[in-house]
Amino acid sequence: MYPQTFSVPHAVKQIIGSNILFFQALSTGIANYTALAQKIKPEVEKLTRSEVNINTLVVAIKRFADSLDEIEYEYHPVFDGVRMTLTGSIIDIDFQEADDVYGVLDEIFELGSGYNMFRTNNQ
Repeated sequence: MYPQTFSVPHAVKQIIGSNILFFQALSTGIANYTALAQKIKPEVEKLTRSEVNINTLVVAIKRFADSLDEIEYEYHPVFDGVRMTLTGSIIDIDFQEADDVYGVLDEIFELGSGYNMFRTNNQ
């Protein structure tokens, strides 16, 4: 499936870098490193073609997160006043009533792809 083997840090960068949700959680500082390590462990083991210890993954994720702190990112005002909650693979996005919900969603979908959406209303 994978023509070459990767080191653990390189595999971690590859997997997190190709998953916008993981990358955003890590770059904003809201990721739980141990939970993320458990989530990506099977894929890291495929890329490295070896069994990987969770603690090794946590260290690789931490180092990758530290390297992201050195990079300056573009600010997106669309996220002002928007509350996002991550549960498993579901992102719950709460808006203020005055927000142009469809405009905000359009901008979010332009920033990333691969999302499915359904709407709920708070009562």
